[in-house]
Amino acid sequence: MDKQKILAMCKARLDRQYSNLIDDQLMDRIEACEAELARRGIHLQDTPDDVMLLVDYVVFRYGARDKLTGEPEWLRIAIRERWLNDRAGGEV
Repeated sequence: MDKQKILAMCKARLDRQYSNLIDDQLMDRIEACEAELARRGIHLQDTPDDVMLLVDYVVFRYGARDKLTGEPEWLRIAIRERWLNDRAGGEV
């Protein structure tokens, strides 16, 4: 996966595309979120769906870093659907 593309997409979603101040933090979060999804049994591929799932997850984790809230329902379902797709041997 192109981490620079994912970084740019995350910054755009956070409305920070013109600031480089959070690049290192977001890049670390991208790596951490990808590893967390792998621990949950989701091995991302370089597909538009997987790129968007990672962007959504990174942006959520960045925004929820100081909150005790759980994953929003839409994100929880997307992660579960992706996990089920892997288990069924389907194409991503």
